[in-house]
Amino acid sequence: MERIDKILSHGLGWSRKEVKDAIKQKRVVLNNVIVKDSSIKVSDNDLIYVDEELVKTTFDEVIMIHKPKGVVCSTTDPHLPTVFDFFKLSSKIYHMIGRLDQDTTGLLLLTKDGQLTHQLMSPHKKVMKYYRVNLLKPITEEAINKLRIGVDIQDETLTAPAQVHQVSEHIIELGISEGRYHQIKRMMLALDNEVVELHRYRLGPLTLDSLNEGEWRALTQSEIESLKEKHI
Repeated sequence: MERIDKILSHGLGWSRKEVKDAIKQKRVVLNNVIVKDSSIKVSDNDLIYVDEELVKTTFDEVIMIHKPKGVVCSTTDPHLPTVFDFFKLSSKIYHMIGRLDQDTTGLLLLTKDGQLTHQLMSPHKKVMKYYRVNLLKPITEEAINKLRIGVDIQDETLTAPAQVHQVSEHIIELGISEGRYHQIKRMMLALDNEVVELHRYRLGPLTLDSLNEGEWRALTQSEIESLKEKHI
């Protein structure tokens, strides 16, 4: 059971004040009865309508997002829309799995499950993350070999060996098991190259599906279970 104001705030991306105003204006209906109390509790079986439109009452455990450029992976930002602003989701409910830079697109996961977040983000788990990398200069065989061995990015240690597949002269698909700060961009700079575009298309066993940039969906139960398996 959850309070109706919390459900509506999450489902619509509204503030608590906006929810209370809607209730005062008699725009919220619960099971064919106009709601007068914002603290009333509802279950997954209850039907909530706002302005005659049904509002989802369940909290999805894991959400897949296709993050577009210009959206930042933080709870607040004074200048740019955040993931939570853009997708109208609550930062108090969801944890972010695998942050992406402002100019990086692709697969991002949000979940309520803190244990799953730890499992996927712990360096010891070595969960693979796969990117499509557009480069300024043609990729060389020497650079590919260095990526597969480890690159000196002026950190304490070399990067872990990466999986590399050359798509074209300027494009590679890169799989890494680490998540160091701006890692791929630093790897390419160390190899005398530069990232022009970066797109994450896979995290662990999960591949970004046909979602367009700026769209999201809940994961299926089988997808969630695949993320929870020990060997990802």
